[in-house]
Amino acid sequence: MNIYSGKETGGVQGTLGERVVSKLTETIRGKDVMLAFDRFFTSVHLMETLKFPAVGTCIKTRKDVPNFTTKLSKRGEAEFLVTKNGTMCARWLDSKEVMMLSKCHEAKYAKVNRTMRDGSKEEFECPVAIEFYNKIMGGVDLADQMANVYESDRKSCKWWKKVFFRLLMSAVVNSWIVYCELKHRKTPLLDFIVPLAEALMASGKLNTQYQRRRGTGRPSKTSRSLLNVGDHLPVTTKTRRRCRKCAQQMKESRTKIMCTMCNIPLCIDCFKPYHE
Repeated sequence: MNIYSGKETGGVQGTLGERVVSKLTETIRGKDVMLAFDRFFTSVHLMETLKFPAVGTCIKTRKDVPNFTTKLSKRGEAEFLVTKNGTMCARWLDSKEVMMLSKCHEAKYAKVNRTMRDGSKEEFECPVAIEFYNKIMGGVDLADQMANVYESDRKSCKWWKKVFFRLLMSAVVNSWIVYCELKHRKTPLLDFIVPLAEALMASGKLNTQYQRRRGTGRPSKTSRSLLNVGDHLPVTTKTRRRCRKCAQQMKESRTKIMCTMCNIPLCIDCFKPYHE
């Protein structure tokens, strides 16, 4: 992740897209890696300076992009050119013209099925580089979509909190994908997030170093009602005992309902008013 923190100054070379890709590739450890990016990042200079195989869509007006003189008129037609340093440039006419730069593909064709206006499927020849790119495109958009399905972000003026929540959700989505692969079944993301959140809260509650200080006197009603609100649950006991709330109002009432947190008997009608 490369967080934009303002305009760079001093010794800056290349376009913004080139600098972003170059910066991120410095963190790649493995050698068996191929990069793919869209036309915002792609340039001939970037392709020729990267240390990794790469492929990406391209804008035909970019610097040093080969100049195609002919015009494609029929869907499925393609044309190839090569730069002076060996980067292949492929042009293909689909519903509109697509241009691709690649340093890891040959000028060969593959068969692809395209949907026509009437809904039917028709087979066309397509450059291998474009056919390969179409298979893997959209990975970043899909990751963004999954991370935003159950957004955990909170409104705040502090920018680093947004970064934290984004990294957290990215880690959750990645772990969910690995979990589904290991279990060989598709588990809904929500069914994965809920137990994970409960486990994280239980772990944090168990391992916390800060303990709430308790006074020596009688606890106030406010402190009693705000302590671990989610743990105040009504349960049914075997014996009937006098309701604490009714006793404070000088009423005689017995109940089998008891609060699990306060460990006191309360009528079902008194349970909510007592904890407010």
